[in-house]
Amino acid sequence: MTELTKLSRSAVRVGRPLAWPVFDREGQLLLKQGHIIESQAQLERLLERGYHPPVSEGGRHNAGDLAHNEKPRPLIEWPLLLERLEKALDAVAKRNAAQQRLRDLAEHLERLSQADADASLALIHLYSGDANALEQNLCCALLCALMGRHLALAPEQINRLIAAALTAKLALLPYQDKLNSLKTALTPEQRAIIDKHPMRTVEALQTADIDDPLWLQIILQAHASPELKSGPEVLLEARVLATCEAYTALIGRRGYRERSQPGAALMTLQQADQSVAQSDVVDALGDVLGPFPPGCFVQLANQEVALVTHQSKHRDQPRVQSLVSASGKAFFGSFVRDTREDEFRPVRQVPPVSLTTINLPALWD
Repeated sequence: MTELTKLSRSAVRVGRPLAWPVFDREGQLLLKQGHIIESQAQLERLLERGYHPPVSEGGRHNAGDLAHNEKPRPLIEWPLLLERLEKALDAVAKRNAAQQRLRDLAEHLERLSQADADASLALIHLYSGDANALEQNLCCALLCALMGRHLALAPEQINRLIAAALTAKLALLPYQDKLNSLKTALTPEQRAIIDKHPMRTVEALQTADIDDPLWLQIILQAHASPELKSGPEVLLEARVLATCEAYTALIGRRGYRERSQPGAALMTLQQADQSVAQSDVVDALGDVLGPFPPGCFVQLANQEVALVTHQSKHRDQPRVQSLVSASGKAFFGSFVRDTREDEFRPVRQVPPVSLTTINLPALWD
């Protein structure tokens, strides 16, 4: 067997499917690819003993003796994407070919979103709830990829937009998780960190020889004050990034509030938006999401709770998997429901339910 790589904490999370089969030091299989880590104790044991096949910069396993599915699988590849982003941002600090790494990762995210938009949207909604700083960046970047294609941006524009999303909060990353967990108002020092992070991010990127002026301009304009975000000189990509950042923040949990459901988050953006220049982007986001975006949970007319997996031609009739019975008891596994039938019609979005018994990636295969 090819030499194995030690599991890293940043790439394995409770409640997330494994991106690779996991082996012990001697090469004995511990867990299959796609297995969901069910507890913190199991995670700690796995981190102590676990190894996985090495991964190329393209996100694929290098191990020639391990078969892999050629179909893009966003939920399976998520930990690999996290590792790639972590290495790319480390390359910024070390000034080690960071621009090419980020461009390549942006290209890969665009391919993922194009190959399976439903799974990409599901990933965003399922994983944003308790996302750490790196995961927030990736969720936002993936949503930017979907938005860029919906708005018919040129390939170079989409790539630059995604790269900007991956790096937009570079200077804030060391503080972001702590700031998100706060239950009290920001101190003056914390407010200063937030206010200064766009310029400090741009300075760090320039130091790493990332000198694409539009890339840097997207970051600065996306974090400008509201009155400066709607002028004719503001790039469309900057308005897309600002909108995607706001949306992914709203559907994520914070120390001072619970997460918003997708519909409520979109409504918040619609109500907060006071400019025509911004409203077109918010409207586009609504088109991408639809009334029941993949990854959201809905109550059906028969009182069951289901997970939306795919959009359909009729946006109010998505494909769903029922998870909880009308009496409130979780099913063992899930059941496909035909939302064209009255009893299985989605009625409203509801808070997420536990998915520890569900093979999530399989729902999008």
